[in-house]
Amino acid sequence: MGGLGWASVKAQTPHWISERKIKVLAQYGFKRYAELSDVPTMLELAKSEADRQAMAMLFARTEYGRPYFLPPDVPMERVAALRRAFDATMTDPAFIADATRLQFDVDPLTGEQVQALVGELAATPREVVARVRAALDTAAPP
Repeated sequence: MGGLGWASVKAQTPHWISERKIKVLAQYGFKRYAELSDVPTMLELAKSEADRQAMAMLFARTEYGRPYFLPPDVPMERVAALRRAFDATMTDPAFIADATRLQFDVDPLTGEQVQALVGELAATPREVVARVRAALDTAAPP
């Protein structure tokens, strides 16, 4: 099975892990999970820079998850306040306790990190974007 998230496996089928019913071959994210430190990421398996860029486009959503966006005319002090409120929530002991109880991993990017990642993705060369688009079009069901 491909594309099953590690957090989902831990939460929904933890016995697969404890009973060694699965073997994880590669990880989609940009960095390795601590529990899977010996399992390479897809980016590490890239054979060229163009392959790495294509995979980064495909797997970036595993990094930024469900980002919050604001219109471009929002004052920077408001953006900063919202970012700091989000950051504070992500480290709040009650929030962390609830996430732990629900077996949710909490490893968010900051607003600045998401903005930088989106900027990097926007700078992806056109030929790599076309390659990814063609692969996604081919993979889509009719």
